[in-house]
Amino acid sequence: MKSWKKNWAVYYFLLWATIALMAPILANELQQDQIIQPLVPYSQSSIDYENSNSVSPFDSQQIKSIYYRHWLGTDELGRDVLAQLIHGSRTAFIIGLGVVLIAGIIGIILGGIAGYFGDKYLILKKRQLLAAILLFPIYVVSITTVIPWNIGSVSSFQKLILLFSFSTIYLLLLYFIGRSAKQLKAKNHLPLDMIISRIIELIDAIPLLFLLVCLSAVIKPSFFTTILIIASVAWTSIAKYTRGQIIKVRNENYIQSARALALTNFQILRKHVLPNALGPVLVSLSFGMAAAILLEASLSFLGMGIASEEASWGKLIASARNNYQAWWLAIFPGLAIFITVIASNKLSELFQKKN
Repeated sequence: MKSWKKNWAVYYFLLWATIALMAPILANELQQDQIIQPLVPYSQSSIDYENSNSVSPFDSQQIKSIYYRHWLGTDELGRDVLAQLIHGSRTAFIIGLGVVLIAGIIGIILGGIAGYFGDKYLILKKRQLLAAILLFPIYVVSITTVIPWNIGSVSSFQKLILLFSFSTIYLLLLYFIGRSAKQLKAKNHLPLDMIISRIIELIDAIPLLFLLVCLSAVIKPSFFTTILIIASVAWTSIAKYTRGQIIKVRNENYIQSARALALTNFQILRKHVLPNALGPVLVSLSFGMAAAILLEASLSFLGMGIASEEASWGKLIASARNNYQAWWLAIFPGLAIFITVIASNKLSELFQKKN
């Protein structure tokens, strides 16, 4: 407990989460009937035409009172840098947390399956295996061509419902075709470990930023799609780490005792394997959050991240390219990214010591 209290990264994450959750209150335009004044009287999109063209924090500013001063300067359009930093922290927090949750779920599930079952533990009938091989390409083509990923009028929730519907239809077809092919009764070992490991190696073999840019060019930018794009490549490291930890514990005596008691594989995984293997995986999740923040900033810097009306630390750094004398547009968001990534790494070290 003392190590948690002494670690500055814990307090930084609490402060970051507070700022991210209260960003609309801390930085927003002042309303006439508003009781509580915001800390910064500018929203992320507020434009101060009298202080446009990248006004420095130390320059004289055309303002009504000291309350309306741009303490960290403005960008070339006259938007307040401090307000964009506050709202950018909300963007980084949502995307970082969302990526860790989605990539963590995918990585832990696939890594757990690969590590626990291996190549010879799971036995399938040949007809079930053949049905899966034949239907999978049809499933991939269906979700990539039929679902309107690029149509803005279709919400992300509706696209998710369509994806869930196609997945359900695929599983039902897999079940019925597998049961109908009665002539293929031979059984085979399903090499789950090999299949999942080859998928991980295939994704890792593609240059990360190139893959993210290609996906961003196809899918319309938004919070949800950015989280999905980054999570689609971030789960591999978590899966590898989970697989390695489960391989260590799957042959322990208490696992063999659980099998002797006729517990199902799901019960063994849930009650015995995952609780003893997931502790070290928290280290990988902390590193994953830092990586997600860096990737989101990189995509926003290239103009391929979240929607254009949303604030982002990467967009602020990108705006500094238009005026190399506007050092505050690069220094302040750069420091925010640097401190957040260092804090994530310090938190990972803390988890590592606890395990």
